[in-house]
Amino acid sequence: MPSSHKTPPASFVPQQLIIRFKNHVDPERQKEILEKGHARVISRFNDSQLYLVELYGESGVEEAAVYFGQLEDIDFAEPNHILSKDDRKK
Repeated sequence: MPSSHKTPPASFVPQQLIIRFKNHVDPERQKEILEKGHARVISRFNDSQLYLVELYGESGVEEAAVYFGQLEDIDFAEPNHILSKDDRKK
């Protein structure tokens, strides 16, 4: 019998992270880090060290966020969260 419970949709965009490199990290080092982590830049935000990246490897978003977040050249790595207007009320 099929379950009446549906898995809630992910609260983030699949295969995307937002990554902020530390200020001292040059573009060549950024590229090296992203390639090693199987990610490529989709967009760069106004802050020159802040990027939206797409994952192309086997690891999932949460696993990749942990991997990148533990690197000394990265300030933070987070899933690209999906927010709705209802989320703003919380």
